[in-house]
Amino acid sequence: MEIIGHRANSGRIAIFYSMVGIKAVEVDVSLKSGKPMALHGRPSVRRATPIGRLWGWIDYKLFYRDPLYKPMPLANWLERLWSMGFTKVVIDVKSGGIDPTLLASEVERGWPGQVIYTSENHRYLRRLREEASAVVYTTYSILPVDVADPALKAGAEGVSIRFDLAIEDNVIRALRQSGLKVVVWTVNTEDQAKTVEKLGVDAIVSDRPDKVLRALDKREK
Repeated sequence: MEIIGHRANSGRIAIFYSMVGIKAVEVDVSLKSGKPMALHGRPSVRRATPIGRLWGWIDYKLFYRDPLYKPMPLANWLERLWSMGFTKVVIDVKSGGIDPTLLASEVERGWPGQVIYTSENHRYLRRLREEASAVVYTTYSILPVDVADPALKAGAEGVSIRFDLAIEDNVIRALRQSGLKVVVWTVNTEDQAKTVEKLGVDAIVSDRPDKVLRALDKREK
């Protein structure tokens, strides 16, 4: 089972993944000033109270964004990740307004290794596949009625699915029976890692690959 470092959008986080021994990372990509940027946007959920908003800001600054890291053109950031020894990148597209061919060319310019594109925008993924011959996985944060249908319609090779949805009865089996690969996110505890391993998924996305590796008693190859 492959382990993918979650949101490797800052040097601090990428160095941690490299030290642990992870070879595959995810990068969030958004549109800024008309260009694809390695940039994790602010949380979409607005908190109701001043204290909640304060904690949301702290969470964003300390855990999702490196305060010393500025958004970087995607190709430049991928070049840096490649130089750090990573060999596979998952491009999680947050902005559907990025031209698919422009996005693919930026990725190719900075990354000679394996690439998978994920997004909750399944129509955009279909465009990526058709216009840029990209390998795409549909992202599920809500479980569809027919679990395989959105992925098959997008022409995806697999599904990137939230942990709590993946462990529902027969979800992984249905995806497998449809010929789809399965990536589960975000797996951050030893118990979660052991659970998804038993389900037989292809990969997991984690903020704490050190805990996952310890739980699975093996190092990333």
